[in-house]
Amino acid sequence: MKYTGITTTIPVDIIYASGRTCIDLNNSFISSKNPERFIMTAEDENFPRNTCSWIKGIYAYLIKNKNIKEIIGVYYGDCSSNCSMLDALKLMGKKIIPFSYSPEKDRNFMYEEINKLITELRTNINKVYKTKKELDKIRKKVFEIDKLTWQDDLVHGLENHIFNVSCSDFQSSPEVFDRKISEFLKNANKRKKFKQKIRLGYIGVPPINSEIYNFVESKNARIVYNEVQRQFAMPDIIEDIVEQYLVYTYPYGIF
Repeated sequence: MKYTGITTTIPVDIIYASGRTCIDLNNSFISSKNPERFIMTAEDENFPRNTCSWIKGIYAYLIKNKNIKEIIGVYYGDCSSNCSMLDALKLMGKKIIPFSYSPEKDRNFMYEEINKLITELRTNINKVYKTKKELDKIRKKVFEIDKLTWQDDLVHGLENHIFNVSCSDFQSSPEVFDRKISEFLKNANKRKKFKQKIRLGYIGVPPINSEIYNFVESKNARIVYNEVQRQFAMPDIIEDIVEQYLVYTYPYGIF
């Protein structure tokens, strides 16, 4: 099995169409038993203390996990420290496959980037669209979880966060993740509505400390909208893969 790491959401449909297993390095780092130790390891490797903790965590996680030999690195449209980390990973012997989002949301640019990735991973556009169709079915189920959060008051903010953010790599197994979602939906629909009076939105990069959700709920409030995490699930499903990653908001400017 060939593992491909990603540093942020990219057209994961292409990775699965190529027969690889995708691993979102952010999720793997933060869900480990002791993520703080990865940050300390990166600092021991001379990463400055003021470097983004996500970057340090990913770098140190890859030091430990030798079986992830190739990474699709986003050179435009991700954390500003990402390029430095990718250069450091090259020195570790990792294969870096470049990908970029268009600064101006240019369709031709995105078309070229997607086709370069298809060629690099040795798959074809027909397989990609077949895979996207299957992954879109899972994305639509996560969208149902999202609606149960903000519309029906049946899902915790942390649960919403986890299911949405997991759509970056489908927890490295779309089939297993799909079954997990279906089971969750079945049980969530049987719940009583939450009673917190204050409804909040969480804007920006997903929190590195997810305890914020439980803390907020202990104060008679609840996070019902996770801006960036929700985008990982592609809530606006579009058949055209180029257009799909143009309407995905995270890599682009605020305006």
